[in-house]
Amino acid sequence: DQHGGWWHEGEPFINTRLIDYFNRNLDVHPDSGEPILRVGDKWCYVAVDDTAFFVRRFRVNGARLQAHLNTFEAVDVPAAGFTLAGDAVYLTVGPKRRAKLTRDAWHQLAAWIEEGPSGPEVRVAGQVWPLHA
Repeated sequence: DQHGGWWHEGEPFINTRLIDYFNRNLDVHPDSGEPILRVGDKWCYVAVDDTAFFVRRFRVNGARLQAHLNTFEAVDVPAAGFTLAGDAVYLTVGPKRRAKLTRDAWHQLAAWIEEGPSGPEVRVAGQVWPLHA
C-alpha cells in the first residue's frame, strides 16, 4: 500500500517473517520497470499504490548519507538528491527504482533541511543534496 504494507484479498499481512521475505525479494522487471516479487526461480507482478520501495531510515557513514530500504538494502543517496511531490519525498535508488520516504525517514531528513542558494537542500556529513519540487 502507500505506506509499504502488504495486503492479500483485503487483509493486511501480520506475519513479520513473511513481510520481511517479500520485502527482501522485491525487484523491478528489467524491461518494463514494473514491480515484481521473486520467490525462488519464479516471479510475479505486484500491484502497488505508489511505489514498491520505501526508505525506512538514513544513516550517516563518513561523508556519505545512506538510505536503508524496506528491501534491507543500504544505498548511497545519489548526487541528484531528493524529489518532493505533494506531501511525499522520493529518492531514486537505482534504474527504474524510486523509493518513497516513510514518515520516520522524512522526519529524520527534515532535521537536515536548510535553505540554500537555489532552494531547500539536505545538508549532512559535510555534503549537500538538492530537494527538488
